[in-house]
Amino acid sequence: MVPTGPLQGIRVMDFGWVVAGPRCGKTLADLGAEVIRIEGRGRIDTFRQGGGFVDGKELAPGGRFKEINRNKVAITLNMRHPKGLEIARKLLAISDVVIENFTSGVMDRWGFGYDVMKEINPGVVYVSMSGYGHSGPYEHYVSHGPIVQALAGFTHCTGLPDRRPVVMGAYADFIGGASAAFAVVAALAHRQQTGLGQYVDLAQYQAIAATTGTAVLDYTVNGRAAQRIGTGSYHQQAAPYGPYRCAGEDRWCAIAVTTEAEWEAFRAALGAPAWTRDQRFATMADRVGNRAALDERVTEWTRQHSPDEVMYLLQKAGCPAAAVQNAVDMARDPHLHARGFWEYQQDPQLGTQRFEGVPGRLSETPGRVRRPAPQVGEHNDYVYGSLLGMDEHQIQQYAEEGVF
Repeated sequence: MVPTGPLQGIRVMDFGWVVAGPRCGKTLADLGAEVIRIEGRGRIDTFRQGGGFVDGKELAPGGRFKEINRNKVAITLNMRHPKGLEIARKLLAISDVVIENFTSGVMDRWGFGYDVMKEINPGVVYVSMSGYGHSGPYEHYVSHGPIVQALAGFTHCTGLPDRRPVVMGAYADFIGGASAAFAVVAALAHRQQTGLGQYVDLAQYQAIAATTGTAVLDYTVNGRAAQRIGTGSYHQQAAPYGPYRCAGEDRWCAIAVTTEAEWEAFRAALGAPAWTRDQRFATMADRVGNRAALDERVTEWTRQHSPDEVMYLLQKAGCPAAAVQNAVDMARDPHLHARGFWEYQQDPQLGTQRFEGVPGRLSETPGRVRRPAPQVGEHNDYVYGSLLGMDEHQIQQYAEEGVF
């Protein structure tokens, strides 16, 4: 299928690994770039075996891989083979972007560092998103998302105050991938103006450290380090604020009253009961200072309603609120359906499957889900034959020699 979208005509060599790199490639592919996923026969992405959608059934690739590698084509290429490196150089000559998230030094050891790339293609944009960047004392440390999250302060602030810190997923991978995609588009805009490519040294550690909000500012100004607050509200200047238990088993609704106008809307939605005129709740400062008593009152009301009812009543009055949805709720969410967020594609193993769509809805060049994640080396014939002009005999010969 011919790519469509604002990045149509942009070709990407995607050496991404596990999540952060492939996540960047996914974003570019969703927006129309031709993203070529590159793996070695002896170096298959471990995420291909990273879990599936069907309980008790092994899938290859697994569900996690499918989610972040849709819309891509895939080849196998042995970068340690001299002929493999030569093939990579030819592919680079007709490409616009190279992305990878290896530990520092891998590309140089392959003989495929930026100095080599720019000699072949001065317009190439090369984004290297190692865990710690290509300088500094941690440069050669190995990493995964939860490891750089620990350095960036997230782990310290996650969990109950009297318990050990909690690792919550691998946000660094997703933030690093999104930051890298933005860097690619910015560098392409610069190339459009100057004709020159550039090298982007994007440390995943710094990408997530840049999202810690006011934690470092609070230390800088007040000399205190942010601490774990468990299930409490993390907003120090607003109340009621946070998830409140509703009717039903483990059902909640998030409420965020941050202004006096929203407090008045909140009161109106509840019918202005007498307790909302209590002097302990007269001002925002009063409500923050008496948060526990306020939350108890709010919960008495929310427990009488479903999450959707709480959301509807508060939103109708102008107070920010949202049901705490699980995956079942999201799949049924009328708003996501009305906006055409879900897209459906045929998966070779699973039949018709639902995919989350492309968040940004460009009016003239919208991105879309065009194809499922590729199998290992599924598009060798297309890339080596159609793009690089190799005949069937040569492709077969290189495959037998271990180049592909």
